[in-house]
Amino acid sequence: MKTKLLLIFPILMMMLVGCEGLLDEIDEGDGKDPIEDPELFIGNWIAYEIYASSIEQNGITNPIDFSNVNLIEQSIKFDSYEAPCTTKVSKVELKFNSLSLELKADKSAILKQNVLTKINGYDENCNSKVYDKSAETVSNQTWKENDVKRTLTLTHKESGDTEFKVLSISSNTLELEINDGDDEKIKIILKK
Repeated sequence: MKTKLLLIFPILMMMLVGCEGLLDEIDEGDGKDPIEDPELFIGNWIAYEIYASSIEQNGITNPIDFSNVNLIEQSIKFDSYEAPCTTKVSKVELKFNSLSLELKADKSAILKQNVLTKINGYDENCNSKVYDKSAETVSNQTWKENDVKRTLTLTHKESGDTEFKVLSISSNTLELEINDGDDEKIKIILKK
């Protein structure tokens, strides 16, 4: 009996090693079907809903939950202990005025965003100061999709890769999610 097992064991090992790449490919999926038509990504997408599961509110013991607030429709206001004076509480206002993503057939992309960020805070001497960190940015990037893993990756030559999980895609709606830290997720719903 031991002899038969010794003869069968190498065959089993060869079968497992031979199937290893296939098993890895199966594990890469998240249980959802692969994206059937990658051409659906191509087009000009405009965000109409953005949700963040966790807005960083430094030093606040009971932070406000903004996970159900659409940051495109309304601004949020919260307290936070912000540098350079972390001993006094600052008032922060945040809103996405707009976000658009143009994905082209040649795998180039243009990301445009206009974000309102105002902080009624303090300078390094803890004197009152208003900081306006609002910005309108346009960045040229490249993009690629992974149909099996259901991801969309944007690559910026200076800041590197940003990988989005594709929750759903159709001819006119694209729903993305990005993990921004351990427990923070940002969900973006775009339309053509």
